[in-house]
Amino acid sequence: MSLFLLDTDTLTLVQHNNLKVLGEINAARAIGHVVGLTTVTLQEQMEGWLKAIKIAKTPEKLVWASRALADAVLLWATFQL
Repeated sequence: MSLFLLDTDTLTLVQHNNLKVLGEINAARAIGHVVGLTTVTLQEQMEGWLKAIKIAKTPEKLVWASRALADAVLLWATFQL
């Protein structure tokens, strides 16, 4: 069993449903590999979403950024830390 860590750019591709990246993650998991994230990746993503919430100028943008953060948290929970 090996451990594969996703960097921030790759995690962003996952969030955009990149089929190649998702396929590679699923294939790795299917043969017993662990796919994880580092605290640095989580920090970078969290800071980005919190900034988007902070600078939201309209209620719609605030809702969008808040939902995106909530979705990101659910995604992060599917990976080892």
